[in-house]
This record gives sequence, C-alpha cells and structure tokens, in this order.
Amino acid sequence: MKLTTTQIEAFSAVLAMGTATGAASILNTSQPSVSRSIKQLEDATGLRLFDRSKGGFLPTAAAAELSAVIEESYRGMNDIRRTAEAIRKRETKHIRIACLPAFSNMFLADAISRLMERDPALSVSVQSLLSKEVHSAVHKGLIDIGIAAYEVDDPNLSVHRYTTMSEVVLLQRSHPLVEEEVIRPQHLSGQNLILLSAFDPYRIRLDNLLASENVYPSRTLEAETSAGACALVACGMGAAIVNPITALEYLDRGLVIRPFSHDLPFVTTVVSAKSGSQPRLVREFEKTLITKLALAKAEIACGLCSQ
Repeated sequence: MKLTTTQIEAFSAVLAMGTATGAASILNTSQPSVSRSIKQLEDATGLRLFDRSKGGFLPTAAAAELSAVIEESYRGMNDIRRTAEAIRKRETKHIRIACLPAFSNMFLADAISRLMERDPALSVSVQSLLSKEVHSAVHKGLIDIGIAAYEVDDPNLSVHRYTTMSEVVLLQRSHPLVEEEVIRPQHLSGQNLILLSAFDPYRIRLDNLLASENVYPSRTLEAETSAGACALVACGMGAAIVNPITALEYLDRGLVIRPFSHDLPFVTTVVSAKSGSQPRLVREFEKTLITKLALAKAEIACGLCSQ
C-alpha cells in the first residue's frame, strides 16, 4: 500500500470542503486531480472513504476513523517543526514562555519588561495555554518555562509552587456589597453572580461551598476565563469571586476587591526543565517572576484595604 502526501492532502481538503471543487480551490489544483487522488487513496487503503452524490462527497465511517489518525500525524509533524525552531532559537538569546490566561496580560508583560531592561538583546515568545498544555509543552521542549494551574507533581520537571493566594470578590463601586468589609456566602444570596465554566475545578469548589451554605444567587452568568468574568463585572452584570492576579488589572476601571470569608486558594506552579539543564535565561526569569509576584501581593493588599 503506497500512500502519498498528495493523496492525504486531497483527502483532508475534501473532508473540510465537502466537494472536490472546493478542495481543489484550497489546494490550488483541479477538480479532476482531487478526484483522482481520492480514488488512488481508496485503492491504496482498500477502503471506501466517501459516498459520491450530486451534492458532493459524503465521508464514510472509515473516513472519520482515518481522519483522526491523519490529524494526529499532522500534530506530530507540527511538533517536529516547532522543536526544530526551538533548537534554533536556543542558539540565540531567546526565551519561550507559556502561562495561564490569568497571567497573560499586564502581569506577565511587566515581568518580561523587567527582564528585558537587564538584557535588551533578548527576544521573547509568549503563549497563553491551558494548564495541561503548559505541562505538555515543557515536557516536549516546546517552551522553556511556564506557569500552570494547581499543584504539579512531575519528577521529570523542575516545579515550584508560585501562588497560594486567596480568591477575592470583585465588585463595581456602586454595588451594594461594597460597604461590607468581608463578603460572606450569605451576602451573595439573591445577588447576580458571575461564575467560571461549569467544569472548572475552582467553579466546582465554589458551587459546593454555596450549596453547603444554602446560598442561591438571583442570577448566574458563566465566563470561560477569569478575565471574562472580570469584564462582566465591569459591565455591571454582577459580582465575581476570582483570583486576585486577574482582579488586580481591573482596579483602575472603577472596580474594587473585597476579602471573601472562606479561604479559596488560587494555586499555581512554575514549571521548567530540570535545574541542571536550565539555561541562564530561565533562571533569571524565574527570579523576575518572584519579584513581580511580591509587587502584585502588595498592590492586592492595598486594594483589599481601600474602601
């Protein structure tokens, strides 16, 4: 069975477009050429991949199964490409950073700025990733250092607890709960509450707490990220219990933070290669992150004290 790149590309294009004509347009080839490649692929694999109709090509169950394998192969090729570029960039003064969305705005930008002040020739690339993606990217050597959510236990990586900070309540200055020095679960009963998505571990933790206290908000809204929740608070849609790092960026937009009576830790971990193989830039950036966190904690403390 001999497969060619042309056949695989034609197969993927027909799956995406639904017709040989549409596939030909994105492959910059002719419709007969695409149809011929599909026929060659079916002959080579011994599979019927599409049912032909006047409306186009309808993928069979075999096509769906084959597509999953091809997609995985493409991901592998992309990983090889990214790894090769990573090796090239390591030969220059370049650091690759990944973090949770909670850190991806001004917090990380300020930390990078501080690092580059000391080394203007440095180049940096930043990705905002989910926690498991940060972990995986460090493992594969695709990034040098990352900030991941929760506790990370991996003997093959260098891991250091970064934050264990209590979540805070974010409110508009005009919100009736602003007058409370500490917000308790009962204060949220009958209020509009902005929550993270239903499967987020921190959302589940908060739901369990409110249920145990028999607290039922008047209305709930869901946001995919803490930044999205903060933006909804800024638009007057309700209160949110969020990590203080993200909340801090909204204090200059007319919002305030208040302590929550129950300790809901926001836990993150700095993840990088084992210490012995860490480049100097990674060690320097980790120190910069520690400095930046100390400054952020001071700002958060001021925000919690202000009325």
